[in-house]
Amino acid sequence: MLAKNYDVAIIGAGIGGLGVGAILAAKEHMKVLVVEKESFLGGRAVSFSGRGNKVVSFDKEFNPQEFKKALASTYTWIAKSEPELEAIFNKGLLDGYTFEGACHLSFWGNQGRISCLMNFLNKPIYMETNQGFAVVNPNDHTTFYQIQPGSPYPWMSKEGTKETKELLREMATMSFEAIEKLGGSLGQWLKEKNAGPEAYDFIKLLATSQMVLADPDLIPVVDYMKLPAIGKDIGMNLISGSAGAMGEPGFTDIAIKLAGLIKENGGAVLKDTPVDQVNIEGGRAKGILIRYKSAPELIEAPIVICNIPIRHIFKVLLEQHFPGDFVKEIKERYWGAGMVAALMGLKRNIFEDKKINSRSFIFVPSVIRDKRFRADVDFVIWSSSNFAHRTPAGQHTLEFVVPLVDKETHEKYKVDMVINEAWEFLRKNFPTIDEDTIFSIWTVSDEGYGNWRPVGSQRPDVKCPWVEGLYFVGDAYGRKLWGAGIDAATLSAVLCVDSITGKTYEKHIFPAYHRSSV
Repeated sequence: MLAKNYDVAIIGAGIGGLGVGAILAAKEHMKVLVVEKESFLGGRAVSFSGRGNKVVSFDKEFNPQEFKKALASTYTWIAKSEPELEAIFNKGLLDGYTFEGACHLSFWGNQGRISCLMNFLNKPIYMETNQGFAVVNPNDHTTFYQIQPGSPYPWMSKEGTKETKELLREMATMSFEAIEKLGGSLGQWLKEKNAGPEAYDFIKLLATSQMVLADPDLIPVVDYMKLPAIGKDIGMNLISGSAGAMGEPGFTDIAIKLAGLIKENGGAVLKDTPVDQVNIEGGRAKGILIRYKSAPELIEAPIVICNIPIRHIFKVLLEQHFPGDFVKEIKERYWGAGMVAALMGLKRNIFEDKKINSRSFIFVPSVIRDKRFRADVDFVIWSSSNFAHRTPAGQHTLEFVVPLVDKETHEKYKVDMVINEAWEFLRKNFPTIDEDTIFSIWTVSDEGYGNWRPVGSQRPDVKCPWVEGLYFVGDAYGRKLWGAGIDAATLSAVLCVDSITGKTYEKHIFPAYHRSSV
């Protein structure tokens, strides 16, 4: 029987919501309830594993229609698949594959923030990290260069190489204090540095690929610049490896362990449980109205935490409780980091054809130069099965991410153009790709990498200033937060705990380079 009173009620079981719930339950001994409207946990970090003619996440099996519905909850839909999705399922082509719904990789692998948190909670996880990166010549899109430490960039002029390396060196050695004094966008910073076209295009390629934000003018400079700056402290970089993937069951393993910890400490985690409204009376959060087993239930809790993407919070919060300018900015100025992505199953490791490290990222710059797009369209390609166990024996993955802005993802001709150009690139460079391909699934998401604030504005803080007892958690929340994705959601969770408890878990969980802005 469901209890009616909790110390904390958390709406949404993403990494942020489960993270804050696990700390409060295990370390503060609070009675925690997490409610999730979907039939799985993890939010955008949901993973799937192929089992026969179905896919599985947690203990739930998904047929093709249920799989599409699960993707839709992460603001993702299927644009194209070969063969058709139903045939992929019916033939069991996904059997033995592990893949992500929306979150594809995590910054810094075992050295990232999420690993710090899981170690602190005695629930360690393990990631395998990529190694190295290659760049495809933007002039012919057929010559692949494996980047080596200290080597020139062969597709650039000597002057372009020199300028690019100087700017990259400045970014990598800049102090946090200096970075935090910067304002505006990464694009603005590059313009202020008078970056030439070769340097600008290369840094754009790296930044938009890592942040999954299509245009440097949309990337808050502080959020990006700290990534290269902390590489020296972590001992990792793009050449040594900078992103991690997890074998079966994928990033879902994080959600499983966090949810288990909440339950072990007397809390509850409910799936298939929508929230109709946060109960606010007299400027104070009182609890949440949920639909539990299809029946309305009022849960009382003096602390309510929203782990909901910021553009969707007014589905459970009445606008009347917030200033009009706050509501207007979120509704009109926040935007989604969109993408076209692909999961392909291959019969062999095609990276060997180009004599590059099979664990590399492949950056393909300016594949589409078309003024109808917000910016030149870049591709990022990798094979996570080459550095994590994610496929049946003898098979390989090929994964694409193509950053777009949210509006572009709803323009079908642009999505079709991206997919067609991707296939053209593959066929030009790997002539047997059609024979090598077992299946391909192309997805589109208008919020695949979250909701982003307008450049120049701050994230809303984790503690709501207008409603007592109301808090927010996720990669869009935290006045001092920086970063993106799982990495940012993890820090947001710890900042939220510190705001609720008045303690400094942040200092105990993270090394200095992973902590929030001063």
